Amino acid sequence: FKYFSLNPRMQTLWLTLQNAGPDLFAFIFFFFIVFLGFVFTGYLLFGPDVESYRTIQRSLIACLQMMLGNFDFESLQVSNRVLAPIYFVLFVLFVILILLNVFLSIVNAAYEKTYDQQLGHTTLSTALLKVLRKVFRKIRYIYYRLRRREMFGKEMHNRNTFFILQNIDAYYSSTTDVLTKKLLLRRLNN
Repeated sequence: FKYFSLNPRMQTLWLTLQNAGPDLFAFIFFFFIVFLGFVFTGYLLFGPDVESYRTIQRSLIACLQMMLGNFDFESLQVSNRVLAPIYFVLFVLFVILILLNVFLSIVNAAYEKTYDQQLGHTTLSTALLKVLRKVFRKIRYIYYRLRRREMFGKEMHNRNTFFILQNIDAYYSSTTDVLTKKLLLRRLNN
């Protein structure tokens, strides 16, 4: 799974699944206990009368389909008028509403944990880029300060040139357009 680290989104997905692993294992164990309880209950209640519950395998498939929203409630109700609605409501309540939402909350908590870990985690390349940016900014700052001292050593034509130089320096200290600044300083020098 080393190739998941190449794409940040795939890496986040993989780390989320790793963080959710122990909780998901316990949840899947509990989910199968509850789900198989409904499978066997459906087999015992509706097996003799309903074709989709005739065997345990068919009952399992019918419960999976019911979990996905594909079910035949009328055949269950014809088989057993009293227990069919109770079975159906309990299945929807426990399996669909509660257990699937617990699954989503486990994955969501693991994603938040992964996201927090990734915010604090900086790679070597990003740290190196930050350091290089700071170094180049310092070099650029020192260069322009020395250049400015050089210009003030010469006689200035008038007071307006001094204010123009200050405005140029203030404006271009925040931008990266070095060539434009050099051209303007040359024009003012001549």
